[in-house]
Amino acid sequence: MEMNFYVRTEYGDIAKLISIDSKHKIYKFDKEIFGVAGSPSDILDLNDDWDRDVLNDLIDNNRIKLYLTDLLEVGDIIKYDIPTGLEPNEHSIGYTDISNDEILENIKKESNHYKILSIIAHERVKKDEYKTC
Repeated sequence: MEMNFYVRTEYGDIAKLISIDSKHKIYKFDKEIFGVAGSPSDILDLNDDWDRDVLNDLIDNNRIKLYLTDLLEVGDIIKYDIPTGLEPNEHSIGYTDISNDEILENIKKESNHYKILSIIAHERVKKDEYKTC
């Protein structure tokens, strides 16, 4: 794992690696991710067995990527900013539900035409949804 890589945990947490202390084997992320040391944390300390297991899980399940779009999965919801005109300030903000593989592939192909502002991972949608029945 290298600087500026993204990770996605089995719980749907997504974070970017922002610093590495190689001497002390500490990885720091831009936000807390669940599962690190058994509770939310923005640090992976590879001297700790639990954190080492979390990193191995990320590696084993192919959940470390250089590009954010490579972490997207069917069921995720993205918020994006897309230019709408010739002027630099003309843009539109929208949301897309990635409901199938075709939409996912189109998003990955067209990713240079817009900026992803945020992602709600499908694991989070399932966990946090309010069910009426």
